[in-house]
Amino acid sequence: MSVPNQDDYLQLETSFLKKKRLLFVQSRLRSFLLSCFIFMVLLSATYGLWHSANKAAMSELQAHFDFRVRDTISLIEQRMSTYEQVLRGVQGLLSASQMVERDEFKQYVAALKLDENYPGIHGVGIATIVPYAEKSEHVRQIRSQGYPGYDIKPAGKRAVYVPITHMEPFTGANLKAFGFDIYSKPEPYPAMDKARDLGIAIISGKIKLVQDADNAAEVPAFVMYLPFYEKGATVNTVAQRRAHTLGWVDAPFRMADLMDGLGGERASDLAVQIYDGDEVSKKTKMYESIDMSKVMLKHSPLLKATRQMEVVGHHWTLVVQSLPLFEAQLDTEKAHFIAFTGTTLSFLLAWLTWLLTTGRSRAIVVANAMTRELRESEERWKFALEGSGDGVWDWDIKTGRVFLSKRWNEILGFDDVDTEKYFEQWKLLIHEADFKETMAVLQAHLNKQTPTYFHEHRVRCQDGSLKWILSRGMVISRDVHGQPIRMLGTYTDISTRKMAEAQISQLAHYDVLTNLPNRALLLDRLEHEIKKTKRTGAPLGLMFTDIDHFKEVNDTLGHHIGDLLLKEAAQRLLSCVRETDTVARFGGDEFTIILGELDDMGSVDRIAKDILHKLSQPFELDCEVIYVSVSIGITLYPHDAIGAEGLLQNADQAMYSAKSQGRNRYNYFTRSMQEAAQTRMRLANDLRTAVSSNQLFVVYQPIIDLTTGLVHKAEALVRWQHPTRGLVSPVEFIPIAEETGLIIDVGNFVFEQAAMTVKRWRESHHPHFQISVNNSPVQLYQANESNIDWFSTLKALGLSGQSISIEITESLLMDASDIVREKLLAFHDVGMQVSLDDFGTGYSSLSYLKKFDIDYLKIDQSFVRNLTSNSEDHVLCEAIIVMAHKLNIKVIAEGVETAEQRDLLFAAGCDYAQGYLFAKPLTVKDFETFITLA
Repeated sequence: MSVPNQDDYLQLETSFLKKKRLLFVQSRLRSFLLSCFIFMVLLSATYGLWHSANKAAMSELQAHFDFRVRDTISLIEQRMSTYEQVLRGVQGLLSASQMVERDEFKQYVAALKLDENYPGIHGVGIATIVPYAEKSEHVRQIRSQGYPGYDIKPAGKRAVYVPITHMEPFTGANLKAFGFDIYSKPEPYPAMDKARDLGIAIISGKIKLVQDADNAAEVPAFVMYLPFYEKGATVNTVAQRRAHTLGWVDAPFRMADLMDGLGGERASDLAVQIYDGDEVSKKTKMYESIDMSKVMLKHSPLLKATRQMEVVGHHWTLVVQSLPLFEAQLDTEKAHFIAFTGTTLSFLLAWLTWLLTTGRSRAIVVANAMTRELRESEERWKFALEGSGDGVWDWDIKTGRVFLSKRWNEILGFDDVDTEKYFEQWKLLIHEADFKETMAVLQAHLNKQTPTYFHEHRVRCQDGSLKWILSRGMVISRDVHGQPIRMLGTYTDISTRKMAEAQISQLAHYDVLTNLPNRALLLDRLEHEIKKTKRTGAPLGLMFTDIDHFKEVNDTLGHHIGDLLLKEAAQRLLSCVRETDTVARFGGDEFTIILGELDDMGSVDRIAKDILHKLSQPFELDCEVIYVSVSIGITLYPHDAIGAEGLLQNADQAMYSAKSQGRNRYNYFTRSMQEAAQTRMRLANDLRTAVSSNQLFVVYQPIIDLTTGLVHKAEALVRWQHPTRGLVSPVEFIPIAEETGLIIDVGNFVFEQAAMTVKRWRESHHPHFQISVNNSPVQLYQANESNIDWFSTLKALGLSGQSISIEITESLLMDASDIVREKLLAFHDVGMQVSLDDFGTGYSSLSYLKKFDIDYLKIDQSFVRNLTSNSEDHVLCEAIIVMAHKLNIKVIAEGVETAEQRDLLFAAGCDYAQGYLFAKPLTVKDFETFITLA
């Protein structure tokens, strides 16, 4: 056996080292391959999770985007619904009375604070239907209210006009809308007709407002219309609504102003475009929050939605596109976290595997690094959600855990909330009256019955106060069984809007000036009291009061004092009745009082006397002492009428009866008043056909020259031969003609007849014969174009202006407007003379006689009737005659019936006389016989 030598030892050691090195390499290779395998498997899993996370993040962003789109639609609908309530408030005023006084309408709209509470609405108007036949009277009435330049525009003859007669605020560009015929252009037709036929609010398509007529740039706008109908009319069918429509309440909107501020702090993260109708084009574009043509050069929107929406009966197309600021909300944190963490974890686990095969000391360091990365990712996610400008809540439905943004805490005032038990706490915060409905709406959304959760309710804040909250939300993820897992939503404080809506309700039912119930609320309470009376059998009384000579207070001391008087009068009326009674302002200086459950009918008299006494006491208003009185009409239920409208009509008739009997008194309604009112109404209807049916004719009363005894003058007087009633006195039908505006047609008829007659008598009797024609104040206030051109008529007949004399009343001079002055000057310019009728019975001063160039004074027959040589009337007549002659005015005495009266007037220097002593009013034939005999 041989012994190994040193070389053998060296060779053996080398072989051992090689094997050891080979085993080390193999071990490292196995560790490396195992690490690589683990790394590749985990990296593949990471990619799968990253892809799913990206898809989930995109799905969540899409859900958030859809929520924002629905939220935008909801906000637009909510704002338009609020604006609709403004119009319904005005409709409520009109439903109680067909006329809303301008001051009342101005106060109503001013109280709404449109700029503050309703951004986007530029005014509220009332447009009234005016047939062509009534245009002249309509223009006259508006001008007589202090708007001498008013006219319907654009000019032109149309079958029907719908001018804007009320517009508030009555300033700036809104002045252009005053008198504008909204039916003069075809654009509003569909909306107005649809609103009329359905009885609901409808908005027009894209139009340019008359307020923007001078603006060369395109200003997309629309108008909301709400019809109003005849008071008390039945409007259950389309035909009935068309037959009884009086006009529309309207409100103009500029689209950009409407949308301003609608998106709040989030408005810059989405591009919103709105188009009129279904067509998306430049022609139909109503609104664009940002110029997308410029945005598209730098950015292609990730998300886009097109929605059809119906807003107040009209179709709009909404196009919403995401902008970079919104797309920045894409929750790539999770995907990045998964990618980073997965890759890192894959690498670390591979490295850990490597370390475990080579050493375990570094494993702990890797685990700590992974934990730190997870914590940092969660903090970044919280920061992103906290940065939202809304009150945001994120509800994990399975665990009940809720994340709340800082803005949520700011809205309700809570500093710290237990998010683990928040849902139970939230239910305790909801106002008990709203709890049941709120939970039902939430559950309906959780059960997939509604696309979004949308509900308004009251929530109690930390300080105990209540706030109105608009809560919106949407389930953004469900499990495989369809059960909700996660819900995202927002809180919006809508307390200010709710206060504004309450204010609208207040304004719709209470008078702004006196804070008393208005007509609408009065009718509601009257109906309620009637029903109560039917149950209890206790009588019901209704009083209608009107302040005597209130107009004089307004005209002499101004509307400010008039308003103070109305306020104080309201308080005095309240002090005269029980707390259970209702005192309402019916309109102007008219107040209505409901006296319910009367145990003692004598209490009605006591209340009426108390009102007369208290209202007759002096009013000390702003350093002015004012004395007024009141006229009261009283009617009883069920004795006089069985309905609210009948009671109001009866009380109104009784009040006017009290006024006609001298004012400062009260009258009970009687059947004779109703019969008189019905007779008056029938006469008004019959009078409309009297001119065209040749029922009117003209008679002439001679005016005698007392110096010569000749007849060179006559007064034309109209008579009405009714086919069934016979001869109707002018005392009956002239006031009706003035109230209805028919006096224009009657006056033109009388003028034409007088002109033809004076031509005949100038040719046959005397070349300077003159006929006097009475001119009603209504005729003088009427616009020139509404009258037959009298001057042209005279010219066509070859007559001078002196052939006709115009008779006006004394009271007309006191209220003479620019229109009256212009007409009187026009009469003088063509040579027509002016007579002042019934002199001595009015209130005019002597200055008016020269100011208006009066040619004749007619002494009223009340001074002539009892004229004797020793009477006071004799002195007055002498004074009038001397005064008139000093002013170069001639005098005509009316109602001369005796020779003594004639002689006394002649001795006093009177120029002319007329009366039954000479002749009654005569037909043309009889007048000519009278002239011949004279």
